Amino acid sequence: FQLSDQPCSITVVNTTPVSGLATDMGTILERSGLFVARLTNNATDTSSSLILTKSLDECQEVIAAISTLTPNSPEVVVDEDAAIRYRARVVLLVGQDLVPAEKAEKED
Repeated sequence: FQLSDQPCSITVVNTTPVSGLATDMGTILERSGLFVARLTNNATDTSSSLILTKSLDECQEVIAAISTLTPNSPEVVVDEDAAIRYRARVVLLVGQDLVPAEKAEKED
């Protein structure tokens, strides 16, 4: 599906020790018509993925699309500081719940 033109930039943050997850997730989001502005890592090793947003009033369509594209529909949290730190209106923190089984096995 394609989204309307929205100025909602997305940063994808891999919080796990599994390499390449931000890139993989960014590719999925871009192929779905979303604008991924940045891919990065943060070694916090979060168990559950989160969607951080500057405001619940902005980027609703983008947040809904990310929720649809991620298996466990990550919780949406308003976090203006994260939006500023990651320079995006929407930040997807990729946690252990989004690690594909084949990648999880390689890390053990």
